[in-house]
Amino acid sequence: MDKFVKRKADQNLENSDSQAAKDERKRKQRKYDPEYISFGFVAVRTGAELSVCVVCLQTLSNDAVKPAKLKCHLTTMHSDVASKPKEYFERQNELYFKQKSKLMACTTVNEKALRASYLVALTYE
Repeated sequence: MDKFVKRKADQNLENSDSQAAKDERKRKQRKYDPEYISFGFVAVRTGAELSVCVVCLQTLSNDAVKPAKLKCHLTTMHSDVASKPKEYFERQNELYFKQKSKLMACTTVNEKALRASYLVALTYE
């Protein structure tokens, strides 16, 4: 009877090992391909590599970075620009990064004003 119990325990260990291997395969990060710009997506690095639509600026997770899903997003959400050439999306990408850099240059927070605001908030708690 002990032989059967040991076998089941051994099988459970093997199953857990195979499950760990499957989980390891699922965790692999999909790399951004420069050809994805033809679908209107560019890579943005914020800790992890994410893809951003240059038309609506929607961020997609790493799981959604598959050519079929990118094309589906383009055709369903942006059917008016789906037939545009690759150069259109490259221009949109340049405009997006220029806009982002201008916004960062314009929005500077005065440290003394921020400190005063924090102190006022503390006193009213």
